[in-house]
Amino acid sequence: MNDKDFYFLRSEKDGEDLVGKIATVSKLSIPLGWTIGILQYINLYNAKTYSQMTKICFRSALNTFFVGVAYAASTYYVARYRHEDDEFNHIIGGLGASIATGIVCKSGQAGVAAAVIFPALGYFHKKKLTTNDQVRIKHYLMSTKNRFNCSFAKNKNLTGNWTNVPTS
Repeated sequence: MNDKDFYFLRSEKDGEDLVGKIATVSKLSIPLGWTIGILQYINLYNAKTYSQMTKICFRSALNTFFVGVAYAASTYYVARYRHEDDEFNHIIGGLGASIATGIVCKSGQAGVAAAVIFPALGYFHKKKLTTNDQVRIKHYLMSTKNRFNCSFAKNKNLTGNWTNVPTS
């Protein structure tokens, strides 16, 4: 094995390789899992010692870390397979994270609920709304005011001919 084969995971720019994605996910998911563990310790368990609390918090942090790693690995390998960086990669990453959620929670219902929520979160994580997108959404909502019968559309500054909605 030569050096090029050994370091193939670090070939992209910082944060876009597998190790960078996992490091980023761990910075976010481990504190979240520890916080969830503290809430479980306070509300659900009757733990008496700090070692029991540490065990509960560590288990929860490890579970959220596994879900984050599943998301990072799924997005990385789908992007590597498709050779594209678009929203579809993050949707597949959300599905991978939902499978990990079902396994970690030992519940098919939690996995199905996560399969509904996580792909949408992954899509919107990649597709950050710019100001132009927000303006287009506002104009679309205003153009359909008769269909929705919005009360805020009765303002005289917002009424008018919205058939020529600007696209940029």
